[in-house]
Amino acid sequence: VTGVQTCALPICPPTPGLPPIGPGLGDATDALRAERVPQPLDADGTRRDDLLGDEPALVVDPSVWQGLDPTTRAEIADAIPVVDTPLLEGWLATHAVVAAVARPDRHVLGGTIDPAAIADLVHAALRGLHPTGG
Repeated sequence: VTGVQTCALPICPPTPGLPPIGPGLGDATDALRAERVPQPLDADGTRRDDLLGDEPALVVDPSVWQGLDPTTRAEIADAIPVVDTPLLEGWLATHAVVAAVARPDRHVLGGTIDPAAIADLVHAALRGLHPTGG
């Protein structure tokens, strides 16, 4: 996977109804890895987590997301919910990444600085969260 390295996080006991937390993605010294993703409120006051439920999500800079080709965006959006709100641009910039995958518990599984590596990041993350393809 270009721009993404795999390393182990401590294994946490599974939460009933949620996939177990396993290996993280990225550099083990990366301060972003396992950080909690901020929860923005939509314009109507709805918490983003309430819309996503217990699913992993891709948090991506809106301009980077729009810069991906339409086929790549469609493939990613079919695989994982996409959060491309401007409310998280500053958070992504603070960590010098253009995209991060949030686990179902909303901690970061992995991130990338390379827009071309976003699809690989998503696929690697989903393989880690659903190792049997489920």
